[in-house]
Amino acid sequence: MKKYSQFHGNYLEDKWIANNLKLPNQGTFIDVGASDAIKRSNTYYFEMNGWTGLCIEPDSFYFQKALTKKKNLITPYLNLENNLLMLLYLIRMVV
Repeated sequence: MKKYSQFHGNYLEDKWIANNLKLPNQGTFIDVGASDAIKRSNTYYFEMNGWTGLCIEPDSFYFQKALTKKKNLITPYLNLENNLLMLLYLIRMVV
């Protein structure tokens, strides 16, 4: 399987993490302020390389966009807009 090689973080934080920390091939992430799930994402690179995780996005505009893009989440996607906790389960198994 070919490794996904694009980085999307604002300041390439994802690239720094991948290149400077000793990480397992698969793991779990928490993405707070997930935006639209790809642009400016610090976790998309890891998701595309087999990681799973929890994403939190308070802005309903980005939240709705992210719902259509995240594929490998094992836990609820959280939206905290208007002080309401809404759990929308994105359990789509990626084979």
